[in-house]
Amino acid sequence: MGEWVNKKFRNPVVEGVRQRLCAARWNAGLVHGNVKEPEEFRLIEKQGIKLVSFSSILGELRAAGTSKRQGAAGNSLAELLAFLPKQDGV
Repeated sequence: MGEWVNKKFRNPVVEGVRQRLCAARWNAGLVHGNVKEPEEFRLIEKQGIKLVSFSSILGELRAAGTSKRQGAAGNSLAELLAFLPKQDGV
């Protein structure tokens, strides 16, 4: 798992680009869908990668009342929010 994390998040070329864009301390995160193998996510997290579920992002957007805004590609965020199960009061 460490090799995959290094390839995806710690590539020296990509790190160089990040530093040229903004010379700062960068954090790595992985947005994921439904978890099939929870152990893989625990191993990724142990490597210092922050895990964020796609459903939690959509839930935050729904809670913020942004469902009528348009995405950058012109697709409605409402279409994405439709993937979430309905929650009481939201």
